[in-house]
Amino acid sequence: MSLDTQLQKIIKRKQAKLNVVASEIADDIKRELRALVNERWYDSYTPKSYQRTMELLDSITCEITHNGTAIDIRCGFDMSLIHAKQAIDNATIDNAGINRLTWNNHMSFDGEPFIEGLIELVEHGFDGKGSSLNPRRWHTGTHAVEDAQKYATRRARELLKQKVI
Repeated sequence: MSLDTQLQKIIKRKQAKLNVVASEIADDIKRELRALVNERWYDSYTPKSYQRTMELLDSITCEITHNGTAIDIRCGFDMSLIHAKQAIDNATIDNAGINRLTWNNHMSFDGEPFIEGLIELVEHGFDGKGSSLNPRRWHTGTHAVEDAQKYATRRARELLKQKVI
């Protein structure tokens, strides 16, 4: 067997290990980002006038792409999975006229959708902006994406040392 053939086999084995590690890292990042958003956003406030859809948590995705020998892992929020809703089911409207299932999910307190700025608000906070009726008006943000990035770097180093190097 030629040296070139041997090197190609070694490279293929390393690449296979890297693919497994990349998948594991992506799963870990997704799990960490979900936990951080759940703890720092969902657990920081209990809504009184609607039930949560959990679409923010469910929108967290990770994508792995290959560019030659480089592997890129991108995790974040898929905004197409988050939908602004207004009351649509008369059967769930309570005595105050509020639909307890879908009232104003992902809508501002004035009824306008705010999906486009949602992640920015979750990550960096409101800084007192917006309606005085907003219980999160002075929320400083979750910084979940920033902390998940730090976690990803540490986790990638750990897994690469354990499984590839």
